[in-house]
Amino acid sequence: MPLIYDEKKQRCNIMIFDHEKAVDATRRIVYVGKSRRFDLETESIITGKGRSHPIFMFVDGRGGYICEVRYGGASANALQRGLWTHTKNALAYFDSLTT
Repeated sequence: MPLIYDEKKQRCNIMIFDHEKAVDATRRIVYVGKSRRFDLETESIITGKGRSHPIFMFVDGRGGYICEVRYGGASANALQRGLWTHTKNALAYFDSLTT
């Protein structure tokens, strides 16, 4: 349940991730290795500026981002491990408790 703070408007938005909707919409789980990234336009893994640690990315039927599971080694901090989502990239899977 993320709390998004908009500093310009000085307001908070509390959001809930719709887990059931995300599970139903998942059509593909993509492994993205170290030093690679997933290109949402081509729906393929490309080299270049990439990750420090690998992830499994969950993608919907339109190739849209839902969430990811991050795996990090001993050098990874808590934000580099576990279930993660970029809220702005997965807005279809969030409901706002505030408006």
